[in-house]
Amino acid sequence: MIRASSDVLVSIVIPVHNRPRLVVETIESCLDQTFEPIEIIVVDDGSTDETPSVLQRYRAHANVVTTPNAGLSAARNRGLARASGDYVQFLDSDDVLVPGSIEERVQLFGLFPWADVVHGRALVPHSPQLPDRTRLPRAARDVSRFGRVSPDTLWGSELGIPFTNIVPVLYRTAVVTAAGGFDESLRVHENLELHFRLYLSGATFLTYNGIAGMYRPGHERVRLSDDERWDHPDLFDAIAVMVDDFMSARCTDDPVESLLQLALAKAQATCVARDATELSSRYAALAAGLGRSSVT
Repeated sequence: MIRASSDVLVSIVIPVHNRPRLVVETIESCLDQTFEPIEIIVVDDGSTDETPSVLQRYRAHANVVTTPNAGLSAARNRGLARASGDYVQFLDSDDVLVPGSIEERVQLFGLFPWADVVHGRALVPHSPQLPDRTRLPRAARDVSRFGRVSPDTLWGSELGIPFTNIVPVLYRTAVVTAAGGFDESLRVHENLELHFRLYLSGATFLTYNGIAGMYRPGHERVRLSDDERWDHPDLFDAIAVMVDDFMSARCTDDPVESLLQLALAKAQATCVARDATELSSRYAALAAGLGRSSVT
């Protein structure tokens, strides 16, 4: 394979826990990239099955880090601490990149040097069975025979905050490190909270319409649905942290506050409809506190 070489280094951080078959597909998609140099860091988050022995096969191509089980965010942060690349890609162990994904986004960083984060689109396949990576569509218009394009945002793309899954996102490593990485207290939407925090810190995001990789939601794990689980306490925790991020940033007249208010209103209404009284009261208290932050 002809590879494009560059003076910049890209780190790919892959956390894994008990996924021996899927992580092979993830690592192979990194090795298939048309860009080099790439540094692959696999963080084995306390696997108890054959995953460690499978990872041994890739020690010539990847830096394998073994840690006690501490969760997804902690594993990502352990990998970030080891990353020496100019840019970093976080890739979950059931997701894959298309071959030109890294090269395309690095080129966009070169064309738009003001960007701190470059993100494309992710393909959500009709089936969790992995198709030939070389045949995955590169443009959003060509996805229908494979699946659908993942939504860009939860609440409003007009602000340019990529509330998206982690697959199509490439970061300047220094920007994520300066932000403190992922919030290890969160069980869901830790990537959305990171993007929200980056936005509040003044980071700039560049969006393009190319397909960067494939995201397999809910495959061999339980995942919250943004549309159906507003009454789940884990989602409350994520929104509460984002409200705290906003209030700590002391952003005056920032339109993102209206997005938070809409999210809180939807969450509270859902909880009322589902008789989740205690959680509804907690959302109401969050909304009241956010409202007081706007009083001058």
